[in-house]
Amino acid sequence: MNCKTQTYKLLFQALWGENWHHFLATRDPASGKFSHIAVSSTTHASEIVSRATDSGHDVYFTPAAFKSNDSRKADNAIGAMSHWLDIDVGPEKAATSKGYATIEEAMAELYIFCDAAGIPRPTLIVGSGSGLHAYWVLHQFIGPKLWLFLATKLKAIAKHLNFRADPSRTADIASLMRVPGTLNYKYSPPRRVELLSASDTPITLCVMADAITAAYDRLTGDIPQKPSKGCISFERVDMSLLEAILQCLDPDMTYCDWFRVAAAMFNYTGGNEAGYELFDSWSSGGNKYKGAKETRRLWNSLNPDCPKPITLGTLRWMIEQAGYNWDQDVVAVAGMEAQP
Repeated sequence: MNCKTQTYKLLFQALWGENWHHFLATRDPASGKFSHIAVSSTTHASEIVSRATDSGHDVYFTPAAFKSNDSRKADNAIGAMSHWLDIDVGPEKAATSKGYATIEEAMAELYIFCDAAGIPRPTLIVGSGSGLHAYWVLHQFIGPKLWLFLATKLKAIAKHLNFRADPSRTADIASLMRVPGTLNYKYSPPRRVELLSASDTPITLCVMADAITAAYDRLTGDIPQKPSKGCISFERVDMSLLEAILQCLDPDMTYCDWFRVAAAMFNYTGGNEAGYELFDSWSSGGNKYKGAKETRRLWNSLNPDCPKPITLGTLRWMIEQAGYNWDQDVVAVAGMEAQP
């Protein structure tokens, strides 16, 4: 495997989940024609990228995954393993405040933006030949509703901090991005597309989501009425992950474990009513269920300011002890159920 092919594979392995459909796109500089290609594996994708580059074509890929290979449209997206920003570079972009003058300036401003917002620095940064592509690679695959919920807030954060990222890319789950190790043929001579920075450690979803939510609330003044701790603020609009978790758990468990489920759900949802209704509905499926009065009493007894809150990590452990696979039986199911 040559160095370029290895770069392709590292990128795809980092950004693509397993068993989903993905797309590449090639552009013929002579005609400007785009061709979209569905790919079945990182090896398949790398082979296509190599051939297209050798043929003098621009090559792009979708960071997101799709339900089928029918189309690259957003309504076919099943989710993604990352969030991203596209930052343009060039004198004309800088003059119109739509980018930065140089790669060095763009990189410096990217780090300043992350530090000012309080979000992690990107795990992957690609020099596109005309700017930077920054990726925050997550430790798990997330569905399209949660992805868009966070991406929209990230877009707003960039606007509030006057960071010159292309707003059309940030919250577009169907975005096409350039593949490092290829060439940008929009210029003569062509410019190299390079992997400038890479970390082997993905970002925990809770860390990224809570950082984005906290920055958005601080900058927009949209502060929740009940400030909460831990991994609980970002999923309030989408209960699919909790629903997938509960499908793997037997409500006729011990009282101690039942309490842990209630506490984790309470902390995750900020104690909201939707969280309670889901907990009560799940509990009612067991033979030990004594009615809504008991579940309500337990829910109302939980402390939102507990110094050591029970988190979804406890539920993950319980699920895995029961023989389920977190990624396949929970995360993947949540991604599919999150479809509009």
